[in-house]
Amino acid sequence: MRRATRSAMLLLMACLLVSPALVFAAGNPAAEACRKAAASLEKGKAAEAIDLIRAALQQAWQQSPLLLRNATLTTEPPGGYGLFTARPSNRYQSGERIHLYLEPIGYTVKVEKGLYALNMTADFNLLDDKGIVLGGQREFGRWMTTSNRFNTEFMMHFHFDFSGLGPGNYTIEVTVNDKFGNKSATVKQPIVVQ
Repeated sequence: MRRATRSAMLLLMACLLVSPALVFAAGNPAAEACRKAAASLEKGKAAEAIDLIRAALQQAWQQSPLLLRNATLTTEPPGGYGLFTARPSNRYQSGERIHLYLEPIGYTVKVEKGLYALNMTADFNLLDDKGIVLGGQREFGRWMTTSNRFNTEFMMHFHFDFSGLGPGNYTIEVTVNDKFGNKSATVKQPIVVQ
């Protein structure tokens, strides 16, 4: 039982890290799910606790703004969510392919015909060291996905082939647009061309 108590405390701490106000908010479904999950864990019902935490995550997710996390330059295309090798630097040779990995969170998930759906697009701009836009493209990426589950482990991969760039400092600016939720978020990734 001591291990269950420790696990319940860790679970509550995880909920507190996500949102302290959420855990203590009276009548908030996500807060109630966190408290019930801790109680389930205390009783040794780990699967029930996990289901309750997932329900709390879905509640928080739908209330969150769109955020872009873990933007990482990679050595090659990722193999899936979290399956990538980070590039050791942001320095590239002229014409070298650039891979950018990121994880959006807080995108709107709609339930359609019993399936969970998302709809996002991405735009990009390339800026010089003075912030002047050298080029870009609107909706150069599109993700329309349906699933039997509410997916929170979703990643995006972008590759860029900029030919003719002279040596210097540049910024790749990627804006992800949540079409269902009318939300957008931008990440700026500095690169150096040698």
